[in-house]
Amino acid sequence: MFIQGTPTETHIYLFARSDREKEDWYRRFVTATHRDSDCRDSQRTDTNVWNEREYLTYMNKYQKLYDDSKSDTKASSNVAWINCMISRILFDCTRDPTFLGKLQQRIQRKLSSIKLPYFIEQLSISELSLGNNPPLIYSVGSPTLDQRGLWIDLDVRYNGSLVLKLQTKLNLMKLKHLPASGSCEDSSFAKWQYSDVDDTAESSSDGESYAPSAGKVAEANANTTGSGGTSNSSKKLFKMVDKIAESKFFQAATENRYIKKAMEGVSNTDLSLKVELKGFVGTLVLNMPPPPSDRVWIGFRPLPQLWLSAHPIVGERNFSFIKQLTTWIEKKLTQEFQ
Repeated sequence: MFIQGTPTETHIYLFARSDREKEDWYRRFVTATHRDSDCRDSQRTDTNVWNEREYLTYMNKYQKLYDDSKSDTKASSNVAWINCMISRILFDCTRDPTFLGKLQQRIQRKLSSIKLPYFIEQLSISELSLGNNPPLIYSVGSPTLDQRGLWIDLDVRYNGSLVLKLQTKLNLMKLKHLPASGSCEDSSFAKWQYSDVDDTAESSSDGESYAPSAGKVAEANANTTGSGGTSNSSKKLFKMVDKIAESKFFQAATENRYIKKAMEGVSNTDLSLKVELKGFVGTLVLNMPPPPSDRVWIGFRPLPQLWLSAHPIVGERNFSFIKQLTTWIEKKLTQEFQ
């Protein structure tokens, strides 16, 4: 330390042998600055002072994970280092508004690729919470090399509570103007022509889609094999809505000003969905193609087991009479995020 003084001011020079020591001094100065009650304008993310107790509690979870010999899901000690590094990185990322904003945009793009019934507006994210538990790698398979590049299998488990709050609307006024039978398919196909639109489970022949069931389209949708009773119930609900909307009596009734006003009132009500990812288990595959490719591709093989639930809420009340609709949206989200 070197101090140089003048009649009007004093200069203090600090010397450090390494950049690591310089960062320590920088963080100490930041901490001291934030303790000053006059410094209220500093809101930069990189100067946030993390709660030391919160950080230690967060990181100690993983130390206990490897120390607990009685745990049924004990991770291999060979991957302890990578889990700790990922946890340390995610501790900052999950508290960084910029990172959360980018992640929210990425999920929003995925949601935008989901085909919804024509009377439901697009799903939009109103809130995102990543919780406090990052995913853990329990084992790493031996690397393999083939003509498509380097492959590494990671057994991953997540036990947390990632929460998404989604908003949409039931636009009942669209029931008065039924779209053409192919309009839903055509508009979705047009989106797939752009490279910046995410791929979707519905872009393959395996996916189950929904379109207005006019004529033969309704029969085709009704005969599509579902994944259980809830899926069939959802199909029956949408088929019933289409039949009612196509009815001349319904179209005539919607011209009544009282019925029209009631439909407009429902259409102006926001439908909020709380989607919670409670956990997943699966094998995450990393693929690094040979040169000249400079990318790393990731994906699950086979499909992971997800514990995902969706609960509808309107304002302060549960919106229970559209349980089939919520189940259908939950199924679509599970398809997309697998």
